[in-house]
Parts: sequence; C-alpha cells; structure tokens
Amino acid sequence: MAEDNEPSVSCTSLDTKTTDEETNQLSFHPTSNQPLTFDDVCLASKERSSTPSSHSDQEVGLSGSSTPLGTPFHASSESLIKDLLGYRVAIDDDDDDALTSAGSRSTHNEITNGFLLDLKTIEANYEAKVTAVVEEKNDLEKQLIELKEKFNHQEEEFKKTVEDIKLTFNSRLEKCTKERDLSRKDLESMVVKYAKSERDVIVYKKAKDEAEKKLRDAVKEKESLVNKVKSLTCDKNSLVKSVDAKLSENILLQKEIEKLRDELKDRDQKWKQTQSKLAFEISDHHETCKKLGNALALIESLQNKAELSADTGLINDRSRSSSRNEMVGENPNVNDSISTAVLPSLSNITTSQENDEVKESSNEPKSDLEKTNESKVEHKVLKNKCISLESENHALTRKIQALERERLDHEEVVSKLKESLNKLNGEVLECNLKLKDMEELKINLQHQKEMVESAKTELSRITELNLELTTEMESCRHKEGELLEFTERLTAKSVLLQAEHNTLEEKYSELLEEFNSIKKRLQELEKENTVLTETLAKERDDHEKEIKLMARKVAEKMELITKYKTRVEEIENENKVMKKRHLNSIRELNKELLIMKKHMETCENEQSTSTHKKENGNHNSDTVSNSSRSSTSSNDASTSKGNTLNVPNISNSDMKSVSSANGSTSSISVNDDSLTNKTGETDLIPHVDKTMLINKIFRLQKTIAKKQEKIDYLEEHNHQLLSEMKKKTKLIQYYILREESGALTTNRMDENKKQLAKHGSTVMSSLFKSYPTDSAITLNLSLEINKRLQAVLEDTILKNITLKENLNTLGEEIARLMQQRNSPDRGASSKAVTVD
Repeated sequence: MAEDNEPSVSCTSLDTKTTDEETNQLSFHPTSNQPLTFDDVCLASKERSSTPSSHSDQEVGLSGSSTPLGTPFHASSESLIKDLLGYRVAIDDDDDDALTSAGSRSTHNEITNGFLLDLKTIEANYEAKVTAVVEEKNDLEKQLIELKEKFNHQEEEFKKTVEDIKLTFNSRLEKCTKERDLSRKDLESMVVKYAKSERDVIVYKKAKDEAEKKLRDAVKEKESLVNKVKSLTCDKNSLVKSVDAKLSENILLQKEIEKLRDELKDRDQKWKQTQSKLAFEISDHHETCKKLGNALALIESLQNKAELSADTGLINDRSRSSSRNEMVGENPNVNDSISTAVLPSLSNITTSQENDEVKESSNEPKSDLEKTNESKVEHKVLKNKCISLESENHALTRKIQALERERLDHEEVVSKLKESLNKLNGEVLECNLKLKDMEELKINLQHQKEMVESAKTELSRITELNLELTTEMESCRHKEGELLEFTERLTAKSVLLQAEHNTLEEKYSELLEEFNSIKKRLQELEKENTVLTETLAKERDDHEKEIKLMARKVAEKMELITKYKTRVEEIENENKVMKKRHLNSIRELNKELLIMKKHMETCENEQSTSTHKKENGNHNSDTVSNSSRSSTSSNDASTSKGNTLNVPNISNSDMKSVSSANGSTSSISVNDDSLTNKTGETDLIPHVDKTMLINKIFRLQKTIAKKQEKIDYLEEHNHQLLSEMKKKTKLIQYYILREESGALTTNRMDENKKQLAKHGSTVMSSLFKSYPTDSAITLNLSLEINKRLQAVLEDTILKNITLKENLNTLGEEIARLMQQRNSPDRGASSKAVTVD
C-alpha cells in the first residue's frame, strides 16, 4: 500500500506555552488512529541512538541497535512472516489433494521470499532517510550557534548607535513638532474633505467593476447552462425513442413467450398421455407373459395325456415342442410377442380344458385315436393364434419405438424453448437497466432546469443592481465636478504650505527610516531565534510521541495478526471438510452410475420375468441416491452461509483505519493554520505605513483559513450526502428490480394498453375499462392491484421529495459561501481606503 510507505505525520501541534508535563500526557493519549508504518520505527530507533541517555527510560519495546528497526523487531521479522504464512503448509494431508498441497507450498515459499525482500529494501530506504534527517539536524544546530554569535555582536553595535541617534533625534524632534503642529492644523480641515470625496469615488468605481464582472460571469454561466440543457434534451429524446422501441420489442417477446408456454403445456399433456399408454401396455405385456406360462404348462399336461393314447401322436407332439423351444431360444423377442398374443386365447384354453375334463368323465370309454385327433386340432389352433400374436407384438414394438422418438423430439423442443426463455429474460433485464438510466437522466435534467432558473433570478438581480449603480455614478460625477473646483482653490493654498512642510518631512523621514531599519533587523533576528527554539522543542516532543505510538501500534498489530491466524485456520478447516464431503458425494455418484449401467445391461439380457423385479430394485436405489444428494446439498449450503458471515468483520476494521487516517490529515491542516496566525500576530509593527499592509495580509490569511475550514466541512458534508444518495439509489434499484416490468412504463405504454384492451379481454383491460372484460377478475383482485400501484407511486413521490430537499440545501450553502467569499474582498478594499 502507498500509505504504508509514506512517513507518518504527527497530528497535534502544541503551543509554546505548554509545559513538559502536558506534552508527556498528550503523548500517552494520542488523538489520531493512524496505521503503523516502518518509517516510524526507523525514525524512533535512530533518534534514540542520537538523543542523550535521559530519554532511555521512556523507550518501550524497541532498542537502538545496529539495525534501524531495532534488534527484537528485525530479528523476529522472518519468523513473524513464517508464522503469518505457516498455516498454509498443513492444508492438504489427504492423498487425493496432493496436487493442491504442492501448489500451496510453492505459493507459500514465494510469498515469504517476497516479504523478506520487501523488508530488506524498506530497511535500506529508511536507513538512508534517517541519516539525511540526522545530517539536517546537525546543520541546523551549527546555523543556530552562528546566528547566536551574530545576534550578540549586532546587539552591542545597535545599543551604541541607538544612544547616539536618540540624542540627535530628540533635539530635532522638538523643533519639528512645533512647526508640524502649526501646519497640520491648517491642512487637516482641507485634506479631510478632499480625502472623503476621493474615497467615495474609489468605492463607487470598485462597486461598478465588481457588478460588471458579476454580470459577465452570469451571462457566461447562462450560456453554458443553455448549451447543457440543449444537449440534455437531445440525449433525452434519443433515449426516450430507444426505450420506446425496446418496450415494444419487450411486449412482442412477452407474447411469444406466452405462446411458447401454451405449446409447452400442450406437449406436456401429450407426453403424459403417451407415458400412461406405455405404462398400460407394459402392464398388459407382463400379464400376457404370465398367461403364456400357464398356457405352456397346460400344453405340456395335454401332451402327457396324448402320449398315453398313441405313440404316433407322441412323436409328432415331441417334434413340435422341440421346434417351438428352439424358436423361443433363438429369438428372445418372439417370447415377448407370444406372451402378448396369448392374452385373448387364455380364457378359451381354460374353458376348453374344463370341457375336456367333463367329456372325459362322461365319455370314458372313448378310444385313444379320438383323443389324439382332438389334440392335433388344438395344436393347429394354437399355432395360428401364436402367428397372429407375433404379428400384433411386432406392431406394438413399432408403436413403442415411434413413441420414444416422439418423446426425444419433445425433449429437444423443450430445451430449445428454455434457451429462448433465458435469452428473453436477459433482454428484459437490459431494458430495465436502461429504464433506470432514463430516470436518472430525468432527475439530472430537472436539477439543471432549477439551476438555470436560479441563474436567471441572479441575472435579474444583478441587472437591477447595475441600474442602481449607474444612477449613483451619475450623482457621483456631479459631486466630482464640484469637488474639482474646490480642490483647485485648496491646491493654491496648499502649495505654499507644502513647500515648507516637505523640507521638514524629508528630515523626519530620514531619521525614521534609519530607526525603523535597525528595529526591523532586531525583530527579524528575534523571530528567527524563537522559531528555531520552537522547532527544536517540537521535534523532540514529536520523536518521543512517535516512539510511544510505535510501541502501542506494534502491540495492536500483533493482536490483529493472531486474530487473523485463528480466522484463517477456521476457514481452512471448513474447506477441508467441504472437500471431503464433495469427494464422498462424487464417489457415491460414481457407484450409483456403475450400478445403473449394470442394471441396464442385465435388463437387456435377462428374461421378462426377472426384469420386473430388477426395476423395483432400481427404483429403491434411485430413492437412496436422491436422499444422499439432498444431504450433501444441504451441507454445502450451511458451509457457504458460514463463510459469507465471516467476511464483513475484516471490511469493518479496514474502514475504521481509513477513516482515522482522514481525520488525522484534517487536524494537521487546522493546526498549521493556527501556527501561522500566532506567528503572524507577533510580526506587527505599530505606527508605520508598512505595518498596515502586514495587518491586512494577516487579516486576509485569517479569513482564508476560516474559509478553508468551512470548505473542508462542506466537502465532508457533501461526501456524507453522496453516500446517502448512493444508499438510496441502491434501495431504489432493489425495489425497482422487485417490481414488475409493467409498473415502470411511460404514459405512451398506458395508451397502448388502452388500445390493446379494446381488442382483448385481460385483467388490465378490465382495469382500464369501466366494465369487466375478464370473467376471472373480481372486485377484491382489482382493489389489491390498485393498492399496490398506489404504494409504488407514494414511494417514488417520497424519494423525489427527499432528493429535491437535499439539492435545495446544497444550492443554498453554495450561494452563501459565494456571498461570503465576495464580502471579505469588499470589506478589505474599504478598510484600505480609510487607512490611506
């Protein structure tokens, strides 16, 4: 930081009357809260080495060793930096974080090396500065000794010359005073009238010049303000046009968004219907599989019965069953098709089985040939049914594939619509930002209009003053003519008197000049002596104070370092916990992905009966993974909150240090002004023409110092008002972002809404019309809408009122300062005339 490299300045300036005890008390209780710098440490240690042993008892925590910073501080600088940065070495102990630990160690080494190099360069710079200060101090001491010797020698010479001059001067003065009194009485009555007339003329001329200057300045300001107003109006018109175009685009985009939302709803409904159909067909598929198993069991039982009847039937049946099993083993899809196709025939098979049992009970004595024939007929029927079921199964699989394609198409369309929605939302935010800029420009335009009006009023006032001054000038000219005639008479009489008076004044002025030159030299030497003694005392006091401040600030910084260490350790522990949690969650997700892949492979390879059970298992695993993900997300949220809550503590401490630094600079300026005023008052010399000029200079310096104090106060007040304005703008931005986009539109948008209300039936159209157009709107809903709009309007009005009041107060203060700045100049000029 630039502030750390600059030497710290002592804020308090003590008077010459303060004792040593008061300075010690002030040094123990410093008013400024400046940040500690290495400059202070260097200067303190160097002064300790140069000052006598009487000050050694007051040293705190630092010793004047060979190094400029002192042995304890310099010796522990490297270890202190390592303590500050050592916590980064043990960040990553796990095997998974090996790369991050290597990177952190390298950055740690770089930072420590950089700090050590900076310390060495700083120490070298401050050693050079301290040596320069010591050399300057020695030079000043030598100059002091020489000045004291010169001063003593000049005092002796001055005493001798003063005694000689006094004798001659007193004798001449007595003669001159008698002659001067006689001539002065005659001149006083004549000169007073002449001086008064000339003073009035000078005052009127100055007033006229000031009025003309003000008039010119006002005209220039008026022209500049008019140009600004024109440029702002052009900018306003262009911005209004752009905002209107953006608003129209926004309305079209909102309509497109509504259309897209409707299309999305329709497609979602279709998708749900297809999903329900698919689920129903899958359930039917599973039922057909079960029924097919039952049918196969019945067929096997019938085959066993047929084997008992005839050997020929058995051979045929075995060949058919083997061919059927081969077909099923070669084509797993055929099994699914047979299972789906057997559903309608199961009921017929069960009924035929019952009929066969009844027939067997009734017709037991039938022959075996009849039974074999019946079984052959049934086999043919079942074959035909199997073929029809296969065809139906193929048709159903095609339908399922078509539905899956439609589903993928729908998902692509949904993703595209979401992207378009995000783009539209971004454009809406840009439009809102432009609207905010428009409102700020409107406020600035109003402010500038008010400035133009105030300038016009001032111009009218100045013109009136100019007219009054012209009338007074004409009257003064008449008086000048009369006074000139009177002065011609006086000059004739005064020439004779002045000839005698000039001879006396020349003698008197020579003596006075000699006396004044000697007196001035004496006073200058006395001033230099007092200034040097004061500077020596102040430097000693300042160095002692800086040493004590350094010790106290070093302790405070060490406390801050310990606090920051603990804080950093806590944050690093939290980071470790978060890393472990993220790694665990990633591992769980990888495991779940592997499980899902295995399930998908098993589902494709396994039979239809096992798929149903596996899907139930997948459902359970999905629920477990979702619960684990929710737990990890909640933990992340809690840790992030903890991290965010700890940040403002550091920012508050930084802000306090900055404010203390600003306060110290202001106190320095005030104390410097007070010192200049005190030194100025001692330089006054009465009864001389030059002293009047010096008095005027010091008065002007005092007025300038007061004005500077007022300007500083007003600047601070202005900064406070600006900070409040920024806070209010942030609040306004926050509330505007919360409001709907329709609440921030112009009057043209209201007219457009009226026109749209004629053609449509919406909630806002019923508000603009006298009768309800939308069946959904009610009286309570319309009242709530009106209340919200009224609340927004009241908030904006209150904010505008507060802004106007703040601007009015600023304008009044600026006008008052301008008047005060002009009034001291007039007063000084009038006083100068009276003195002359």
